[in-house]
Amino acid sequence: MPKFIFREITHQMELEAVFRQRYEVYEQCRMHSFLQPNEARIDIDAFDVHSVHFGLFNNEEVVAYLRVVLHRAVCFNQEVALLATQYGLMKQDVHVLGGDVVPPLASFPFLAYEGLPEGIGTFYHEKSKQYAFCEASRLIIQPQYRSIRMAVRM
Repeated sequence: MPKFIFREITHQMELEAVFRQRYEVYEQCRMHSFLQPNEARIDIDAFDVHSVHFGLFNNEEVVAYLRVVLHRAVCFNQEVALLATQYGLMKQDVHVLGGDVVPPLASFPFLAYEGLPEGIGTFYHEKSKQYAFCEASRLIIQPQYRSIRMAVRM
């Protein structure tokens, strides 16, 4: 019987492994446009350095992954920044990925998408004075665990 544990991923080796798994999963699904192709086949974007990373483990195997993006002023993940720099995915204090520079006002992934309704940025900036925002994103579930039967077990 599987034993599932949900916990934060903090070690660089585990982070690198889940970023590689994330690349593989996204490459094979309809969300592949989120990927910035690179020779290392690792998915690290500008928001990962401002995120807390979580994994669902079955013993030592990563079954699922989720990141929680926090505001840039609140969170800077040094381990992820080192990985991103190592693979040439982040340069200095500007987040450069695949030639794209993330707009400085895009504190969260949803604010970086094209075609947002007019006023959403203003709404976010006004509400962020009162509330702390976060965004859960980049969820992956390994294919062999995607079933109703497994969901019931978890």
